[in-house]
Amino acid sequence: MNEHLGLKFLPTGTPEGFASKAVSSDNDANPSVIVRELIQNSLDAGTPPGSQVKVEFIFDQIEASEIPGINEYKKAFAAARSIHASTPKLTPEAVEAQLERIGESLAQDQISVLCVLDNGIGLDSRLTNSLLSDGLTNKIGEGANSAGSYGLGHYTAFPASDLQYVVYGGVTESGARTMSGHAILASHFNEKDELLGKDGYFISGSPKNNILDRYNFPSNGSIPPMVDRILDDIRKRFGRGSAVILLAFNDFRGEADPVRSVLQVASRHFYPVIKTGNLVVRAKRNGDEQILDESVASQLLESGRKIRRSRSDRINGSKAYAIWRTINFGTKKDVETDFGKVRLYLRLADEDESTKISLFRSGMFITDSIPMLYVSNFSEYRRFSCVILIDTPSKSENASGFGLIRQAEGEKHASIDKKRLPSDKRTKLDDLLSNIRDAIKGMATKDDSDTHVPEGFMELELTADAERMNPRRAANNTPTKSPTPREFTPLPEEMKPVPDGPPSDRPNPSPKPRERVSNSTGRRVFVSASARRFERRVRLVVRPTEDISNATLRLLADQGADASCTNPLADEPIELRIAGKVGEFVQELVIGQLQKGKRYEFDVDMHRQISDEAVLKVDVISRKVKTLESKDQ
Repeated sequence: MNEHLGLKFLPTGTPEGFASKAVSSDNDANPSVIVRELIQNSLDAGTPPGSQVKVEFIFDQIEASEIPGINEYKKAFAAARSIHASTPKLTPEAVEAQLERIGESLAQDQISVLCVLDNGIGLDSRLTNSLLSDGLTNKIGEGANSAGSYGLGHYTAFPASDLQYVVYGGVTESGARTMSGHAILASHFNEKDELLGKDGYFISGSPKNNILDRYNFPSNGSIPPMVDRILDDIRKRFGRGSAVILLAFNDFRGEADPVRSVLQVASRHFYPVIKTGNLVVRAKRNGDEQILDESVASQLLESGRKIRRSRSDRINGSKAYAIWRTINFGTKKDVETDFGKVRLYLRLADEDESTKISLFRSGMFITDSIPMLYVSNFSEYRRFSCVILIDTPSKSENASGFGLIRQAEGEKHASIDKKRLPSDKRTKLDDLLSNIRDAIKGMATKDDSDTHVPEGFMELELTADAERMNPRRAANNTPTKSPTPREFTPLPEEMKPVPDGPPSDRPNPSPKPRERVSNSTGRRVFVSASARRFERRVRLVVRPTEDISNATLRLLADQGADASCTNPLADEPIELRIAGKVGEFVQELVIGQLQKGKRYEFDVDMHRQISDEAVLKVDVISRKVKTLESKDQ
């Protein structure tokens, strides 16, 4: 039997190059993609719901000669590379880099490996066939909540292997062992001048004509020694489980500390199950072991709370920390829907936060852009942060909602799209999301415009439109301090336009820098406006009724005088500045270009505190300006 064992590239009628479409979408070896997929596979292939899943990332080295099928790999690589060498002008730079990485890895006596172990149900022939067969994933269908879920997502690990070769192994409860491997190179010819495909599989014997049980795999005594040692360790420590081995591991191509990257990604994407203790992640390198539990995860999330962008993760530190706070300090509610139980956490947003709804499935972050749960669906509510948890159901629980979400998220687990569902299930997903939306509204605090002054809010009144205005002339003809002409300041993140609903491809308008207000003449523009105050900080939401090329903004405190009086009191200008900005306050704030019908949020600080009963008026003014080039002093 052993003479038929090896890494086999099978005949094909479709030539393919080294630029494999299966892995090209994640070719930057982003740990956010790779680590989350490996952990999710362990959770899905793990113990019954509610049990503890253990996942270990072991960074190690092995002798290159121990790689399963290394001789077949070298032979296939040489044949595939010779085709590209004959037409070098047609070889893309990315492929050249890939060929160089493979060549360098094969020239080493020892190679780095990343072994990811878990205590799941292990692998048998059926699950391994599902793992290696494109499109035969068992993550779709009525059995979507079953254990042992592997699928198209296994491709995401390949960019972290400079050989693009990943080995799999498993030991079941009974002690039975199975292994295989998948290498991705390019089409090439063998000695018989047959065209072989880009995919090589470490299998036993020849493929069968049964598409659901196509390959035979090495088992028990026929498993290569390197893999067998790892399965020995799993059997000894866990009793059963699986291993994913990334050969020629490349530290995620540039991560200075891959161990920290693993722990950080796990914390951000899987905090709900880390908090409950249902997931424990360990990382081992050079004899040093780090354990990720709730305490360590909280420290990592807290330390990264100011990170708004990150190359290494899809969830930035600021967003992950906000989710952590919502789960730990928000109101919890279990909601029974027609499709199963959903758990919600909700807290009122801080003054520097916008409404955010985040969806987790089986403890993994999926998305914060959810159909029927867009921010615009909650415009009449005070800003809040909400976390939705849809856990893996037990056999006795209603699993239909879980299955709908899982199918709609696709193999990348990064979005919810009804188009991924068959037509008969799209209405059901709408019903599920409607149930969740209604539950969130029941927990949120509504903005009631009919009450006098709701807690945390202030009342705004729009000033009357006028053809021209002069800030030096008040209603009683008493001169007031004129605002000092000031440079346009690029808007910080909290003052950028906020679109309604899901993100749009249309670019948001932005202010033009290096412009000054040239004189005090201008024209008031009618806008719809609302606001919320936190002590001296105000968040203004305005929507102009026309395009404004050079807009400025003022707040006025209504003095309460009847306009019919002979000498009515002038509305008092309130000095402002951009929220959190150090510097002097001004009576008129330059905000730049605004588009008709666009919704804008502005965070500003008032120079003094205004009483809760005060009625404030907002002026948005279109100014005449001239451009002044800045000069170096």
